[in-house]
Amino acid sequence: MLSLVLILISLLGIIIFKLLSKKLKSGSEIAVLDISGVMESGSRKSLLTKQCGVESILKEIKKLKEKDQVEAILLKINSPGGSAVAADNIYRQLQDFKLETAKPVVASMQDVAASGGYYVAMAADQVFANHSTLTGSIGVIMQLANLKGLFEKAGIKQETFKSGRFKDIGNAGREMTKEERELLNYMVQDVYEPFVKVVAQGRSLSEEEVRTIADGRLYTGNQALQADLVDQLGTFEEAIEYLKELEEVSDKAQVVEYGVPKLRDKLSSLLAAKLNLHIVPELGARYEFRP
Repeated sequence: MLSLVLILISLLGIIIFKLLSKKLKSGSEIAVLDISGVMESGSRKSLLTKQCGVESILKEIKKLKEKDQVEAILLKINSPGGSAVAADNIYRQLQDFKLETAKPVVASMQDVAASGGYYVAMAADQVFANHSTLTGSIGVIMQLANLKGLFEKAGIKQETFKSGRFKDIGNAGREMTKEERELLNYMVQDVYEPFVKVVAQGRSLSEEEVRTIADGRLYTGNQALQADLVDQLGTFEEAIEYLKELEEVSDKAQVVEYGVPKLRDKLSSLLAAKLNLHIVPELGARYEFRP
């Protein structure tokens, strides 16, 4: 009789546990992290152009680490890249998220996920792209203006006082020397190498294999699939379904968007598109992951 009671209590406990588990699972989430626009350091700031404020994205990822109900992150990437430092910061924060939580991260590429946008996608366990997505553009760029001819026509004479021969490297008022070109090219290559390593690690390729396809060119989603730069072609909705089929994610998980631009940013981005406005880089030199 006692054994029967114990068995009934055990069965009741199992039933209660399953009911509670189901209830808890019903509150589970797939966190959609919106990474849209040109990547810039600092918080999201935009009046007439769409920019991805990296600080706000990093804060969102840190918050997601603490949310038990979040079972996975889905990166919704629509970015041509931008600051090399900004892209690397997002990538590293996502890597920390995976290491600390052991939760999956999946990337869904939208219209564009190029250069820095592709760099960030390398933190994902599975990468989706649409057939017509523009991606790749693996490389680093630094552009400097040479306004010597313009200065001469305008009668502008520039006087420079410097503590070292390379202190005014990139001076727009004169031709660049051979040594300066070599120095800047070496610096660009030095930033390019970590990009190659990130892609090699993210795509399980050798660095030599990556270099053959990482020449700065853009790929369509279909071409990227053939080059093993993405895992499969699919829509944002198909990426969600993929996550729900994983053992770690409840098939009842709600899709919750984080890092979504505020209404002001959406309106300003729409206005920029209507006016055909483009971001103009500030004067000066910096490394960028962009087409």
